[in-house]
Amino acid sequence: MNKIKNIPDYSQGKTELVAWMVSNCGAQPRMAFAETLKKYIKVDVFERCSGKFGQPKGCGNLTACLKTFKFYLAFENALCEDYITEKYWGRLGDMNVIPVVMGGANYSKLAIPGSYINVMDFKTVKQLAEYLQYLDKNNTAYNEYFKWRLKYKVFRSNLDLSMCQICKWFVSKSPLEPKVYGDLRTHWLKKGRCNEKSHLIRNMWKDE
Repeated sequence: MNKIKNIPDYSQGKTELVAWMVSNCGAQPRMAFAETLKKYIKVDVFERCSGKFGQPKGCGNLTACLKTFKFYLAFENALCEDYITEKYWGRLGDMNVIPVVMGGANYSKLAIPGSYINVMDFKTVKQLAEYLQYLDKNNTAYNEYFKWRLKYKVFRSNLDLSMCQICKWFVSKSPLEPKVYGDLRTHWLKKGRCNEKSHLIRNMWKDE
């Protein structure tokens, strides 16, 4: 039985395995992680950093392109607390791919339950690769990652808010005395604890 009740088979029409769109090519744990992952399974890398992986290619129409993939690497460029960007949220719409997340946030608290695969749930990169291969061959297990659609809907806002606008909105809605930070970048880097989980990610491939 390859179909969950009330859930279509999201594996249909998907001929590719893992996609990654990445433009920030600096030395980050995610770059080394992806390189190690490519030793075990096929990963198609797009955008500016594709050349670093020997794959100078473009994706054309993003939605149409990603619809052919089963998984998408939603790797944050900084592993900061509570930092989850469009790399995760932006892939939950019509593209119908499963985000494989890497970040410093508590995804079980902030993200939609059952909608993602967290690299931190695996001991090694190889173990993650084997799990993705398992899902690739098991449509029932793969479709489990779309059951969240029975409870949640994707809402797209047309608002283009800057960080200052977001802060202003929260202050206007808060009954408490607003806090003022003179240097938001320093505050974020310190309070965000952006490097605490880097060693955990690196330990996943150090013996491979």
